[in-house]
Amino acid sequence: MALIGLSACGEDQDPWCDQLEEWSGLDTLSQAIESGDATTAAEELDGFQELAESAPDEVRNDMEAVADALRSAVDITLDSDSADPDDLELRREELNERLGRLAAELQSISSFAETECGVRLNP
Repeated sequence: MALIGLSACGEDQDPWCDQLEEWSGLDTLSQAIESGDATTAAEELDGFQELAESAPDEVRNDMEAVADALRSAVDITLDSDSADPDDLELRREELNERLGRLAAELQSISSFAETECGVRLNP
């Protein structure tokens, strides 16, 4: 799931489309997780949460669901060295189930981005 796209902006599009196109935090977020940089990860998650909260009604709930799942994934990853192994495993299982249920939300966001914003999201 990558939220980086190719644009075909139109003047009549929702201003949120510009925010979506400009937000490139997923790459930065991935790098922060890999390096264990909790501060940068938190900043990028906050940026995505803001993007989700400002999303048009048609996709706001979907964006917020993805934002929540991303936050959980980052928390689990960054806690992996210090958390109780049994608790961590349970949290991973719950997250995997949750991520498996996000397919419809991701499709909704992708379709909206392409049809309403001219932004093609990577699968």
